Amino acid sequence: RCGLFGDAATAAPATAALINGMLVHTLDFDDTHVPSSTHTSAPVIPAALAAAQHANADGKTTL
Repeated sequence: RCGLFGDAATAAPATAALINGMLVHTLDFDDTHVPSSTHTSAPVIPAALAAAQHANADGKTTL
Protein backbone atom coordinates (compact mmCIF):
# COMPACT_ATOMS: atom_id res chain seq x y z
CA ARG A 1 0.00 0.00 0.00
CA CYS A 2 1.20 3.49 -0.90
CA GLY A 3 0.24 6.91 0.37
CA LEU A 4 -1.91 9.42 -1.45
CA PHE A 5 -0.83 13.06 -1.48
CA GLY A 6 -2.74 15.15 1.06
CA ASP A 7 -4.71 12.24 2.50
CA ALA A 8 -4.28 9.50 5.08
CA ALA A 9 -5.68 6.94 2.64
CA THR A 10 -3.52 4.36 0.90
CA ALA A 11 -3.86 2.45 -2.35
CA ALA A 12 -2.12 -0.21 -4.40
CA PRO A 13 1.11 1.11 -5.99
CA ALA A 14 -0.29 1.54 -9.51
CA THR A 15 -3.45 3.20 -8.20
CA ALA A 16 -1.47 5.54 -5.93
CA ALA A 17 0.78 6.52 -8.85
CA LEU A 18 -2.28 7.25 -11.01
CA ILE A 19 -4.15 9.24 -8.36
CA ASN A 20 -1.07 11.21 -7.28
CA GLY A 21 -0.14 11.89 -10.91
CA MET A 22 -3.64 13.18 -11.64
CA LEU A 23 -3.53 15.35 -8.52
CA VAL A 24 -0.21 16.89 -9.54
CA HIS A 25 -1.61 17.72 -12.99
CA THR A 26 -4.84 19.06 -11.49
CA LEU A 27 -2.94 21.42 -9.22
CA ASP A 28 -0.75 22.40 -12.19
CA PHE A 29 2.57 21.57 -10.54
CA ASP A 30 4.15 20.85 -13.91
CA ASP A 31 7.67 21.97 -14.49
CA THR A 32 8.76 22.57 -18.07
CA HIS A 33 11.91 21.54 -19.88
CA VAL A 34 11.88 24.28 -22.51
CA PRO A 35 14.15 22.67 -25.16
CA SER A 36 11.91 19.59 -25.37
CA SER A 37 8.61 21.25 -24.37
CA THR A 38 7.91 18.40 -21.94
CA HIS A 39 6.53 18.25 -18.40
CA THR A 40 8.17 15.07 -17.18
CA SER A 41 8.11 15.49 -13.39
CA ALA A 42 4.34 15.34 -12.88
CA PRO A 43 3.90 11.82 -14.29
CA VAL A 44 7.32 10.44 -13.29
CA ILE A 45 7.69 11.55 -9.67
CA PRO A 46 4.39 10.06 -8.36
CA ALA A 47 5.21 6.74 -10.06
CA ALA A 48 8.75 6.74 -8.66
CA LEU A 49 7.48 7.55 -5.16
CA ALA A 50 4.87 4.79 -5.28
CA ALA A 51 7.46 2.26 -6.48
CA ALA A 52 9.90 3.36 -3.78
CA GLN A 53 7.29 3.19 -1.03
CA HIS A 54 6.15 -0.25 -2.21
CA ALA A 55 9.78 -1.46 -2.14
CA ASN A 56 10.49 0.25 1.22
CA ALA A 57 13.35 2.11 -0.49
CA ASP A 58 14.99 5.10 1.15
CA GLY A 59 15.42 8.45 -0.58
CA LYS A 60 18.99 7.79 -1.71
CA THR A 61 18.03 4.49 -3.32
CA THR A 62 15.02 6.07 -4.99
CA LEU A 63 17.08 8.84 -6.54
